Amino acid sequence: MFVKGYGPAGLEKESFHIHMYPEGDAKISDSIRFRDYLRGHPEAAREYGALKEELALKYGNDREAYTEGKGEFVRYILKFARC
Repeated sequence: MFVKGYGPAGLEKESFHIHMYPEGDAKISDSIRFRDYLRGHPEAAREYGALKEELALKYGNDREAYTEGKGEFVRYILKFARC
């Protein structure tokens, strides 16, 4: 993963994350399924947005805790998106 937009104090104005996986890695299709599910289900997208805001306030610059905090929601959505 490549990240831009973070300084010594954490997030600057905006950040960019580029995720790269080896060809054929299951994370590629899961990422696309997750994205597409949220695009097709606005209520789930709002829930995800609210969760991300809550986690950002709770964990501040602790990127790992923030990401871990999203895990259960992402796994839940992927159960539906994989069908």
